[in-house]
Amino acid sequence: MHKSILFILAGLSMPFSVYAEISGPEKTLTEQINACIRTEKFNQDLNNAAAENMMQDIRTRPKLDNRSSKVIDGYCRDEIPRRVTLKQKNDEMVVENKNKQIAQDALDKVENEKRAGLAKVEQEKLRLIREQHIADLKNKMTQPLTISDAIVFYGAENGAGIVAQPPIFKDNHNYFVRGVIENLSGGTLILNSSSPQFPIYFFAIFDGDTKYMEGFSPRINGGATIVGEFVDLKNYITTAGQSKVAPEFRIVAIGK
Repeated sequence: MHKSILFILAGLSMPFSVYAEISGPEKTLTEQINACIRTEKFNQDLNNAAAENMMQDIRTRPKLDNRSSKVIDGYCRDEIPRRVTLKQKNDEMVVENKNKQIAQDALDKVENEKRAGLAKVEQEKLRLIREQHIADLKNKMTQPLTISDAIVFYGAENGAGIVAQPPIFKDNHNYFVRGVIENLSGGTLILNSSSPQFPIYFFAIFDGDTKYMEGFSPRINGGATIVGEFVDLKNYITTAGQSKVAPEFRIVAIGK
């Protein structure tokens, strides 16, 4: 093949900056190639009619070699429209997918708002039901089912302070206290409301009127919450030989 033709065909893969440096007879075909490159790069909306017009313009330029010119003509005639068509299809697909996503996002938003609305309605229903249940417990119109119900039903206050610092006198008021059962003897429980290392004890007595919430059964080392009347103060001796005082409750309800 002629040396100039080989050089020009090899130039088809050269970057644009290289083309600009070519001089001499090969410059005509170089300009022809650059026209195709500029068309593809800067006119992405090119259609077949525009491509044909560009090809006619290229054909009016001087050509050194028919084979080289045919290569360029084929590229301008076939490759550029093909790429433009592919880009148009891709652009259309991108737009279509974007519109689908927008529509789906709108549907998801409506669905989420609907679910949130329903959840809010359900929460409001539960709140009203709970408020009514509490009112019924306070008015003794319904019986307690859980230890939490028993606290409301018997109007019990938190007895942690009484256990930590026993008062001088009993007050026969209802309190709720939680602890771990360390001794179960007859009808009396000894519970630790603190840690094993620093125990704080209280006593609880139960009888036939004691209510066991949700089938609760007292057991050694098991946790328990009692609701009971503060009825007495009891003296006991610690393992270290110290004499201490602990409150005693008459259990009205016991559970977890």
